[in-house]
Amino acid sequence: MKGNNIPSYKRAALIIIALAFLSCFIPLSSAFSAQSQLTISYERYVSVFYSNQLHRFHNLVNASVYYYISNSTYTSSYLGHATDVASDVYLYQVVPSNELLTYNGTIKLDLNQNGSLTVVSQIPQLIRLVVNSSSIEELAWAGLLMNNQTIKTNVYVNGTGSITLVFINGSSLTNVTFPLKVGEQTFSDSLKLVKIYPSLISHSSEKIEVQQNFPRRYVPEHEEFAISNNTITSSANYNTTLAYLNGSLVPALVWKGEGLEMMGLGFDRFSVEGNSNYQFTTIEFFGVNGTSIGYIHVTFISKSGSREFLFNNSSSNLMAGEIKWVLGKTSIPSSSIKANIKVKDLPVIITITDNDSIESTAFVNVSHVVFANEHNYHNKAYLVEVSINGTYRFVLITKDGNIYNVSLAEPEAITITNVTIDNRAHVAQKVLINGSQNVVFNVSPLYNQSFVVYKQVNGTIEPLNSTNYFIIHNKIFIYDDPSNVYYIVYGVTPTSSTNSTGPQSVSSNNSQQGTPLNSDLVIYGIIILIVAVIVILVLIRRK
Repeated sequence: MKGNNIPSYKRAALIIIALAFLSCFIPLSSAFSAQSQLTISYERYVSVFYSNQLHRFHNLVNASVYYYISNSTYTSSYLGHATDVASDVYLYQVVPSNELLTYNGTIKLDLNQNGSLTVVSQIPQLIRLVVNSSSIEELAWAGLLMNNQTIKTNVYVNGTGSITLVFINGSSLTNVTFPLKVGEQTFSDSLKLVKIYPSLISHSSEKIEVQQNFPRRYVPEHEEFAISNNTITSSANYNTTLAYLNGSLVPALVWKGEGLEMMGLGFDRFSVEGNSNYQFTTIEFFGVNGTSIGYIHVTFISKSGSREFLFNNSSSNLMAGEIKWVLGKTSIPSSSIKANIKVKDLPVIITITDNDSIESTAFVNVSHVVFANEHNYHNKAYLVEVSINGTYRFVLITKDGNIYNVSLAEPEAITITNVTIDNRAHVAQKVLINGSQNVVFNVSPLYNQSFVVYKQVNGTIEPLNSTNYFIIHNKIFIYDDPSNVYYIVYGVTPTSSTNSTGPQSVSSNNSQQGTPLNSDLVIYGIIILIVAVIVILVLIRRK
């Protein structure tokens, strides 16, 4: 054995030490906090009730009744591209009896904040659930229940709404409507219905395409819905609003398109004529710093018509729709302050949560709690910068929701000087600005050490409240109702005091002292790291 050989365990130890040393210089910006995985939940229903009645000498006889159902449900991790989903198709022949029965029973509704809805009906012959909330109609479920069964589905309710239960009543339909809100509700009702005898005459399946793309912020949306070899389309512009998500109001963009279109739709053994009323609604929800936390998309189509011939009358009633949720497991804090502003004529909603986070329909670039007592803003206020499509705006929002414009000032001159604080000289940056009322400006720091910002008032310098300056992306941001001269004094411990420290002496000096910035430390560290790695590799290769 040669004396200069390094045992394998020592080589491993040296490599581990090198890796550990290297990790010390990995920038913090390379770390990221994993976001909750998005999940898509999709439901689609098509429900058609068709009746064809022969008549003889103005008396209706021999009604032929059909009920067509198509339903699709799909839940998966969000993929970001279109996906094919299976849809089950059922066709029933419904035979009305001569019995008119009175059904007494309860309707139980249980709505959770996350939109899951459970319905239990003791009254039979139920075929549809239709939800209406904030003028958004949803076909929440379609099927055929002949006895006491439980329906579980997903709906979007913006606070409160209503739910309509649709029952087959012989060769026609009967509706019952109840209020809908979060929680459990039980209603008693009595319905007179013609008893029916349904029989399944066909069952098949088909594929439908489900789009998963997010809407584009502040851009009109184009919507479409395919049904019976036809496609209904609509374009919609956006509105800003506050919308409920998991029980909390959050900033949202809403796209809503609606219209009326004449078209014939064919379903197996019959067709549906007449005008189609359609409605598209997309709501995108925004959380902290203006990040998108998900969206819902709702399509609703209704169509009814009748035709009279020499020997028969026919009537048809169609409802179709889909609801798509794309959401993550996001905790949504409650908010207490709301502000409406405009960024280059575009409306923006800003809310401030109970933990001082900023939510907005725009992107939030800067947010900070500041002290603004000099304007009688009740001390605490919020400095916020938002942006849309490359246009930026700073505002100050008070606890009362009042909004004040904040100008972004460019320093006119920055020089190096000395400032004496408590009989000790400190290196400082002297910053000259030209602004009025509320301004914010930023300066690159000299050193990586503590500092205090002072402003010059009547020939003396006074410290700013320490909440009114902060560092973002290695820039010192300073908010104030301005003076014209500021000093960033290094080597002084900041305090939250707003009282003047009295006159301090300022002397001009271009010398620089103190600890170099982080960028210098990183350069020195990289040089040391390279040398250390070379030494380790030489040791490993020596024989």
